[in-house]
Amino acid sequence: MKIPVMSLLLLAGCALAAEPAPAADHATAHAQHAQGPSPVDTLVRLSAGNARFAYGKRTRSAKPDADPARRAEIAGGQHPVAAVMTCADSRVPPELLFDQGLGDLFVVRNAGNVAEPIGLGSLEYGVEHLGIRLVVVLGHSSCGAVKAVSGAAATLPGHLADIQERMPGLRALAQERARAGDAPDKVIAAAVERNAEDQARALLAGSPVLKTAVAGGVLVVPAVYDLESGLVTFLPAIDAAAKPAAEGANPAPAAHGPAPTQAPAKPPVPAKAPAPAHGH
Repeated sequence: MKIPVMSLLLLAGCALAAEPAPAADHATAHAQHAQGPSPVDTLVRLSAGNARFAYGKRTRSAKPDADPARRAEIAGGQHPVAAVMTCADSRVPPELLFDQGLGDLFVVRNAGNVAEPIGLGSLEYGVEHLGIRLVVVLGHSSCGAVKAVSGAAATLPGHLADIQERMPGLRALAQERARAGDAPDKVIAAAVERNAEDQARALLAGSPVLKTAVAGGVLVVPAVYDLESGLVTFLPAIDAAAKPAAEGANPAPAAHGPAPTQAPAKPPVPAKAPAPAHGH
């Protein structure tokens, strides 16, 4: 399914998705694929939350008094609205930067937000058993793993080599952008974006379960979080037929949709966000 994600930061100022109806058990969780909010509605919800976070207007993740009641509510089962595969970097906490609360997000983290077997199994569980319809693969600016792989002329030591192996093409991309005269920060920014897209494609290439889910309407969306502004840029959703990058390959940007959403200088979300009582 080829669905570009556009203008979410603007949409987020006008609309937020409703909460999905809780499922009684894993079997009924599958019904959320038809009953819950669409993946695009959930993206709007996350984008709205991100804008609140970026401009100091958090609501849902800033309610410590509600924690005991929420813990009791979800103790019997979880029904997250989205899965987020992101970097282990301590500056990238998904629940905060998307302004979500306990039980809202199903999170998989590792250095470099790479698609690897344990993460794949976790996401398969989220989609198959929890009814998740949106998977966000979230990279971030100044990613140390991306920097290390992009600048490595040889195999990295220890298990860092496992991360390097799952980031094919970044070294070639960095060299090409440097030869073109890009400043070092621009080179890394391009590599971070490329890695988010590559890892999203790798999820589908490595998991028939996720590939089938995408063909059935689930969205896998790469994105990049900016450490300084606090804003997330969502890139076009990945097609079910997408192929992962090959070692050393550096293809032109994939033509899987219009240009990615660029955050406006001052999105209108804080002024127009719903009252905190809604918490979405």
